[in-house]
Amino acid sequence: MPLQSTEGPTTKRPLPGSGAGPAGGSAHNYLALLEARLPVAFYRGRLSGGALRLDSASEPLTRLTGQTAAALCGADDALARLIHPQDLAAYHTALAQAAAEGAAGIDYRLQVPGGGLRWCRDEMAVADGVVTGLL
Repeated sequence: MPLQSTEGPTTKRPLPGSGAGPAGGSAHNYLALLEARLPVAFYRGRLSGGALRLDSASEPLTRLTGQTAAALCGADDALARLIHPQDLAAYHTALAQAAAEGAAGIDYRLQVPGGGLRWCRDEMAVADGVVTGLL
């Protein structure tokens, strides 16, 4: 005998900050909501000669690295300068893979304020030379 739902019809509700529904908002607001609730950081930039130049870095990324957004966005390969030397080749390989296949993910050690290291998972996507990453 098939099971019957005891609940009424389901209603699709917009996600907070999705821009749909009475609350309004935008994709940017949705990302801000994720950043506030999850230990994630977002970045966006462009690939040039295998190097990533950041256009923007979220506040959690600046806290994680101890670098200002201006410092992260003002230099070529700013993230690479903070990656442990033993992980650097794999990071550049992941960037190349993302450029070729559209996306890649990698775990690496990132130098954090105070001289310590923190393992990070970096998920990156590339479309038309623009890299968007979630760290």
